[in-house]
Amino acid sequence: KVYNDAASIWEAMRDEQAILVRASWLLKRAGYEEGEVEMEDSDKKVPGWVLRREAAPLPHRSQIEKDHPEAIMPVEECEAGHAKMREVTAKAKGFGKCETNEAERAALDAVPVLVASHCWETPDHPDPEARTLRALAEALAGTWGDWIGDPRPESGLPLYRAWGLSDVGVFVDWASLYQKPRSDAQAACFGRALANMSLWYAHRLTTVLLVWGQDAHLREYEKDASGALQRTERPNERAGRGWPYYEQAATPAPRTPLSLPS
Repeated sequence: KVYNDAASIWEAMRDEQAILVRASWLLKRAGYEEGEVEMEDSDKKVPGWVLRREAAPLPHRSQIEKDHPEAIMPVEECEAGHAKMREVTAKAKGFGKCETNEAERAALDAVPVLVASHCWETPDHPDPEARTLRALAEALAGTWGDWIGDPRPESGLPLYRAWGLSDVGVFVDWASLYQKPRSDAQAACFGRALANMSLWYAHRLTTVLLVWGQDAHLREYEKDASGALQRTERPNERAGRGWPYYEQAATPAPRTPLSLPS
């Protein structure tokens, strides 16, 4: 039941195990602004997200809570978004305007929560060059398709907005969990989150985004004579890393792979 019921997600958020970051805020942090987007193979323009600036690396959770509280998606808004999605699916029609059966509605059920699985590039910051953030933002900006002359969103935040949601929450470990140094209270929150980490990746109702293409930037670190960590030239690819392997293994199919933008 823990991995099938949305209540377990809301309980973890109320327990302060993790915060979710607004997709719209992540897009802006990655240099996107809302505007008109030209559709591929068409002269039509649609409302969406346009890349305008360079991306800025994500701050960690304590920094977000202190300096960017507007970035945090409240649990109540997530719950309301899920209720809205269930309302839409309850009215869904199948092909040929046939009634959608209960099994089909259950398959459509999802919480407005995206979960990123990625590798840390350095011990001090997982994404110092904002490469992973740009990959996430590219997915969140979404894609559009032409349905017999009618442009419709097919993915990303535009698709959620077509369902009636203004925003969705995103779990990114660096931004969602307390990082070192931690106060006693923060360490207790982190401990509860660590014990419950599979919730985000294995839950049937979350959407997991697997970030690929980082291997060229991943290296092993080792301690020097003073005990400080130093970067080596030895590769440390995703396939050999414990946490990314665990996250991917815990994620039920179908999974959503992302590649780093060129």
